[in-house]
Amino acid sequence: MVTRELKKLMKDLNRNVLGHQSLVKQGKQLRLVAKEDLAKCQLLAKRKIPSLLTDMKAAAPRDPKTRHRFFGYLVAYLSSIYGHRSGVLTRMRVKEVQDAIGDSEKGYLINVLEHKTVRRFGVAQIYLEANEYGWCREWLRLRLRSLPQNVYFFTSFGRGEPKDLIKYFRQAWGEMGLPGSPSLTDIRSAVATYNFETNNSEVRRSLAEFMCHDAQTQERFYALHKNLPRAKQMRDLFVVMGAATSPRDKDLALQDRD
Repeated sequence: MVTRELKKLMKDLNRNVLGHQSLVKQGKQLRLVAKEDLAKCQLLAKRKIPSLLTDMKAAAPRDPKTRHRFFGYLVAYLSSIYGHRSGVLTRMRVKEVQDAIGDSEKGYLINVLEHKTVRRFGVAQIYLEANEYGWCREWLRLRLRSLPQNVYFFTSFGRGEPKDLIKYFRQAWGEMGLPGSPSLTDIRSAVATYNFETNNSEVRRSLAEFMCHDAQTQERFYALHKNLPRAKQMRDLFVVMGAATSPRDKDLALQDRD
């Protein structure tokens, strides 16, 4: 009797967990950042970052305003491409950027050791083209005159990792005229979702692992593929399949749907 009751409790618990996961997905769907907004973010940030570095050269050494804008635009740019957790960026160290593998022809690969899922996936990686890596080098030169030094690329006055990157990201997002006020988790969810929708299982798995989580996790917690347009498409397919018992009936069903 005890075993039977325990099994019943487990079934009820699993049902509640699945229901909660469904509600979480639905909430994320309402905040899903459009693919067009991610692309526009990359385009506008790429145009703005060089001018921010130029402004920092002319600014007072300890003036934080332009530096924070640079942080926001660079975080927006990298997050909208790779969808990494915020911890990958906040914990990225100066030495890891300086030790990037590559050259001006092949690009550069930064390996970030300290992040949430390092034990399972190893280092988190960020690939930069030569001009993008040039931004990082220029910031490291400007950084020497601007702040007391700590080990992190996105430096702060304290010894620890920066705590306000999400604030700077949202300011940059608003300056670019993009809708809403997403978090970095929302950006990660959007990147994971479009990976799930667009790619086959092999490519999906490779991109998920580059984001440092597996494809099953992506499908369970991030992929929002059962959205309204997708559901309507499924409905249309069911209606056609059920109504069309012959080629003529199928044509009539399609005409009626149109």
